Amino acid sequence: MTKSQNYFYMAYYPEKGFQGYWDFYAEQLMLYILGAGTPNEKYKIDDTIYYSFKRNYGSYKTEKFIHSWFGSLFTYQYSHAWIDFRNYVDKFGVNWYTNSVLASMANYYFCQDNKEKYKSFTIGWGVTACDTPNGYNGLLGTPPSGNNNTVHQIDGTLAPSGALGSIVFTPKESLWALDNYYKMPQLVGKYGLKDSFNLDLNWFATDYIGIDKGITLLMIANYKDEFIWKIFMSISYINDGLKKLGFSYKS
Repeated sequence: MTKSQNYFYMAYYPEKGFQGYWDFYAEQLMLYILGAGTPNEKYKIDDTIYYSFKRNYGSYKTEKFIHSWFGSLFTYQYSHAWIDFRNYVDKFGVNWYTNSVLASMANYYFCQDNKEKYKSFTIGWGVTACDTPNGYNGLLGTPPSGNNNTVHQIDGTLAPSGALGSIVFTPKESLWALDNYYKMPQLVGKYGLKDSFNLDLNWFATDYIGIDKGITLLMIANYKDEFIWKIFMSISYINDGLKKLGFSYKS
């Protein structure tokens, strides 16, 4: 953690030390709850860490929500695979579940509005980090992004994990995409849906990426019977972390 700025570092290299940090909202959300709830006093954080990262608001045909830097859909999903934020609001009144619903719908609306430009958007949505015809790209996303909606990248590639990782936020839209994906034999393989596709280039990934498959399976489990949520939310450290960060439960 950068003590001078109260941000979590992203990585550590033996030859270079700590590198990068999260100064924006993104997939690191659960780190604050884990850090506040740990019983190990050496690593425990206080609520100033959580309330220090930037909260930039934006929208795309939705109410305003706190957006990530690249607008990549996975940033609104990963922490939610574990922590059930549906009935929690922080001291600023932020409900992160509702925030991800709005972010997912913004992504959906953007794809719908651009389906004449990108063929993949005619049968799916959910622009997120994934394999592309030019290699892996973690910068794929939709507006709002950055400070002026210019940092997200679009190349017409979609990953099934985009829409399916949001199934707890947008069940109707996600199931529509899932039904369409299984109508493309090139996208279906031994382990289910392959990582991504781009219909403009008639390109289909040949691999499966574990982190993309992981968010898909975890969110489907929560959608079906809240399996992961129930287990994780029964852990006392998680509930302690939420309380110490000033989250309150709203039934």
